[in-house]
Amino acid sequence: RRRQYPGDHPEKRRRNAEQMKYTFTPCDMNTEKKINIERKPGEKRVCIQQAVLLAVMLLLICICVILAVSSERDYGDFLEALGERESSGLYDAENRFGYLGKYQMGESALQDAGFLDAGGCWTELANSYGIFSEGDFLDSPNGQDAAVTAYHRKLCGYIKNYRLEQYVGMVYCAVEVTESGLLAACHLVGVKSMCTALENGEMTFDGNRTPASDYMELFSGFDISAVWDW
Repeated sequence: RRRQYPGDHPEKRRRNAEQMKYTFTPCDMNTEKKINIERKPGEKRVCIQQAVLLAVMLLLICICVILAVSSERDYGDFLEALGERESSGLYDAENRFGYLGKYQMGESALQDAGFLDAGGCWTELANSYGIFSEGDFLDSPNGQDAAVTAYHRKLCGYIKNYRLEQYVGMVYCAVEVTESGLLAACHLVGVKSMCTALENGEMTFDGNRTPASDYMELFSGFDISAVWDW
């Protein structure tokens, strides 16, 4: 028979056992201590809800980041939009003024691109794309893409030489000037015409009476660092 000591009452032992449920229990010295804490059902539900809410928030953040990255429009998008506006995206287009291809490039633009020499003959660079005539140029999407890219790099150099980048962030004809909008406007009317228009705050148009401000607005917000920083 177990000897009962003073204070060793069954009811007291029961209370002590209940208290042990909320205390640390010693384990082997080489293992971590076990925490024998019981949670109420309501507390478990709150923890699960918080975990689910955190997971949903993280998912929404990831989606926002993906959308922000995918919504960036680069120089390739700029060319697609420009070609659609200039010729409905047709590489074999030619207008009444003799402007050629998807991007409606004239003689001076092709000279700046290095595809025509001062005498109007196709250069070795053009020949490297299989271009020896206007017909060849209209039949060469790769040649046209290369020509317009070279031309835009040249235009960006002219823009900086004329210090037109100082107008970026300003308003011209109710349109905020951006790098891509400025490049598109210069593609339409030329750098000198755009320089005069910006200096005097006046409208300028191409041969079809399209205002440069239309292009500046339509092609605003593209990342053209591929040609601007060249």
